[in-house]
Amino acid sequence: MVPKAKAVRDFLERLFALCGKHKPLRWSSALSMPIINCYHKPKKERIPVSINGRRRRMNVITGDLDVISAVDAKDAVTANFVHSVDAAHLQLVALAADKVKIGMMSVHDCFGTIAPHAGRLNEIIREQFVRLHKRHNLLNEVRESARRDLLKRAELPPLPEIGDLELDKIPGSFHAFK
Repeated sequence: MVPKAKAVRDFLERLFALCGKHKPLRWSSALSMPIINCYHKPKKERIPVSINGRRRRMNVITGDLDVISAVDAKDAVTANFVHSVDAAHLQLVALAADKVKIGMMSVHDCFGTIAPHAGRLNEIIREQFVRLHKRHNLLNEVRESARRDLLKRAELPPLPEIGDLELDKIPGSFHAFK
């Protein structure tokens, strides 16, 4: 759908840079799950330990500092966006499969069911992919979320170029998801 993945990364990083000065970049998934792209620096404490009768000191992370790690948040924003889209797709598939009484399991972005239901589950996966992307302009939703969090005069980057993927052809493409 997006011919230049780097353009999406640059877009998300520019949004992060605008928000990061004031607050973390946040958005809601297509199913209203809040996503907050915020990484705090760890609070470390040195504690004494005894190993084989020898005293040592170890660093232990005991929480988070109030300081946000801008580098970590910037590095993660694109992956967090992609994972939030994958998670929304997974949720839509699980709900649709449950509605027709198909038991399924998933690991990350892999779906499975018993053999008699595999064909129908494959159809559901493709149907829900189309549903997700037809109903939501996901990059624009992140952009609008940033607009709500930023000062009104902030100039947001333009949306990346959208490709020519024909969503209507996905349901008929058995090989779209395997």
